Amino acid sequence: GIASFVVPHSCGLYRISSRFCFVQGSIICFVVFNVKLQARSFHCMVTVGDRFYVFGGCSADGRLADLYEGVPDVCKGVVKWKLLPTGPPELRGRGGAGFVGLTKSVVTADGSGCLVVLGGFAGEETNDVYVYDIATRKWYTVAITGGSLRPRSVFTCVPWCADSIILIFGGEVSPSDLGHEGAGGFANDLCSLQLTMGSNSTVEGVVAAISTPTAAAAGYPRPRGWGTGDVWDGNLVIHGGLTGDDKDPTRLGCLWKYPAAL
Repeated sequence: GIASFVVPHSCGLYRISSRFCFVQGSIICFVVFNVKLQARSFHCMVTVGDRFYVFGGCSADGRLADLYEGVPDVCKGVVKWKLLPTGPPELRGRGGAGFVGLTKSVVTADGSGCLVVLGGFAGEETNDVYVYDIATRKWYTVAITGGSLRPRSVFTCVPWCADSIILIFGGEVSPSDLGHEGAGGFANDLCSLQLTMGSNSTVEGVVAAISTPTAAAAGYPRPRGWGTGDVWDGNLVIHGGLTGDDKDPTRLGCLWKYPAAL
């Protein structure tokens, strides 16, 4: 079979493909068929079905809050980008946001999927949450009806339990004087966000704290931002990241597993 993944880099989109093993693979730069995305960093990218979605980030002109859909033709090495509807006015441009693609939409409860934007750095750490429904092309501002989501950016967030829950770990919770280039103050808490369709066509979210260790707690990951994570064999795994502060930033290479029964 053929395995592939995509890596956003500046304005380009790359596909690393292989037939049975990566040793035999090749790196292919997709040719943009129509719209060329503005060059950016600190942005987010997910896939839902056979399409790419890119949100926000920082350009030479400032922070962005745009959302693009990419339709690839793998055989021809071509991608066609489409600018999707603009979010609500309160969705400010930001970098380091959480961005999750759910295969089952919380709005229509079908398999068309939806996108979730949460938090990020918009001149300050934020905790607002938005849902974009792919089928109806509509944005929803999520009303947090239970618990509270700590403002943060550059954190780990992954879908959990068949897309009904999003897990959120760590991140930057106090900004650095150096902005996106600095370390800032980091967290190592773990919480969940469950999204449901409420009354009057609103999307509601309930936040639940799972783990709130102290920074020096033994047996827990150190506070960090810029790490990565995913779900593996029913468990949440997180890897690496940046800890410390502007004077003593430390890059991490550790791998942690949280049990499936969180």
